[in-house]
Amino acid sequence: MEGNDQRSEVEATRVVKLCCLGVLFLTLAYAVIVIDPTEVIVEDKLSMYEGSYLNRLWKKPPLEVFISIYVFNVTNPVAFMRGEERLRVQEIGPYVYQEFLEHRNSTFNQNGTLSFVPVRRQVFVPERSVGDPKQDRIMIPNIALLGVSSAAYRMSTFAAFAVAAALKPLGMSPILNITTHDLLWGYDDPLMFDDGFDTVTINLPQSVHNQRHDAEIDILPEDISDDLIVGLEEEYYHDLISRSTTEELIRDYSIDVWNGSPGLAHWEVFKVYRKAFCRTLPIAFEREGEVDGIKAYWFSIKENAFESSMDDPYTSCYCKNNRCLPKGLGDLSPCWYNIPVAVSLPHFYKGDPSLSQAIDGLSPNKEKHDAVIIMQPQLGIPMKANIRVQISLLTNVSFNSELRPFHNTVIPLIWAEMKSSRQS
Repeated sequence: MEGNDQRSEVEATRVVKLCCLGVLFLTLAYAVIVIDPTEVIVEDKLSMYEGSYLNRLWKKPPLEVFISIYVFNVTNPVAFMRGEERLRVQEIGPYVYQEFLEHRNSTFNQNGTLSFVPVRRQVFVPERSVGDPKQDRIMIPNIALLGVSSAAYRMSTFAAFAVAAALKPLGMSPILNITTHDLLWGYDDPLMFDDGFDTVTINLPQSVHNQRHDAEIDILPEDISDDLIVGLEEEYYHDLISRSTTEELIRDYSIDVWNGSPGLAHWEVFKVYRKAFCRTLPIAFEREGEVDGIKAYWFSIKENAFESSMDDPYTSCYCKNNRCLPKGLGDLSPCWYNIPVAVSLPHFYKGDPSLSQAIDGLSPNKEKHDAVIIMQPQLGIPMKANIRVQISLLTNVSFNSELRPFHNTVIPLIWAEMKSSRQS
């Protein structure tokens, strides 16, 4: 009898243990279904706090960034200035630089912001380049002369006449013979005054130009979702905050930094900000695929990325005297000391056909000139990026007889291709 009681107690204990294990397994199964462990891990890895995984990567992004520069060499300067032929250009490049980025002196402030100093270093890569930029000479339009004359034309007829009269005694050539290095990094010119030096410089992209001063950036405002991407550059971030809503900023990216915004959907349109664009660029889904066996989404710049319209409150400020630039051109003058320059895709790809047809030597091509960003959707981070932009000069110089062949012409000067991919 006593033995039966002991067996019953053992059986009861076993049943209780099995029931507890069953409840435990059911609880774990429910937790796995309700709380996705992948999301928990991703959220922890992509949280920005001192010492976090993302913070360590962000301080020194594991990206290989190469910037390829292509310049447009004028091949018929004499015939063009005589009015016998339209402008003909020859694309020369690439001249390749590798960029290294670090975020130094990062401080998490009590008001929920992060301050840091971005430091960039560029190294010329001769084995990837077509030649030595310090030796190769090119013929380019006189940016200072045409820019100042066109800026005066925008102001008033009187200003245009006054500038034309003042420039005539200087006898400046409308087309210069300089080295590629001088075009990229600056050359002396009496018409330009930049930070204490008489220097003309393309300054594209902004990351290529040496840092002239440290910039402290405040990000992560308390009223913005944690999904906001860290890394909008310098004081331009504050301008974006003032002109955008919280929801619109959720998917704003800066290609310069290690980003993360989990759960990226293919129907989403997000924005890439870079100071050289003088605006945010809308990026739209193109296709789905794989990179090294990992699911990925391909995005490209939207057709209307560089358009301006009087009916659009975000771009109407770029229209001067109620006149907007042709399709495919984005006004950079607010960011270039009011010198009339524009940003576009290379060879005016996706732009008004009249832009590329007006100049010999241009041939827009999707494979060569479109911009592509490949994203990992679960993590919302860029796996590869290939950003291509062109800088052109907008010329309106009808009151200067010596410059008249350039009048009402959009002259391509340079285009840059920035490739970035994560280091293996």
